[in-house]
Amino acid sequence: MPQHRRPIWKAVLVAPIVAPLAITAAMAWESIAASGFSGFRDVPIVALFLFAFGLPLSYIVMLTLALPYVLWLRSRNWLTWVPVCAGSVALGATIWTVYWQMSLRPPALLQTLVVGAFIGLIVGVVFCWAAGCRLRPE
Repeated sequence: MPQHRRPIWKAVLVAPIVAPLAITAAMAWESIAASGFSGFRDVPIVALFLFAFGLPLSYIVMLTLALPYVLWLRSRNWLTWVPVCAGSVALGATIWTVYWQMSLRPPALLQTLVVGAFIGLIVGVVFCWAAGCRLRPE
């Protein structure tokens, strides 16, 4: 029995979109919470920048780091939710932290690790859902 019910390539195409989408949703939520719906007027411009820079980065990370990891898991018959999500949490935390630590005024290291891990978890969950991964190996 296969480890996943749907083709992996569909998950590879869908999952990277979630990272900039999640960041945009979090920024919109924070903007509305801080200044009401008047703060929402800047969200479309920020979303445009997030997708312009974040989406290519997401696909580069998916194709160069995450896809080889997923294919390795599949070759070992370990392509299930827990290893995929664990890998995506580690990868999300690492990429997000490295990206922000290269800025002129980087945020706290722990903060970037937690946010990156959460983004990675969301991407991993969407990947598993899109690929139809099983909960346990067969």
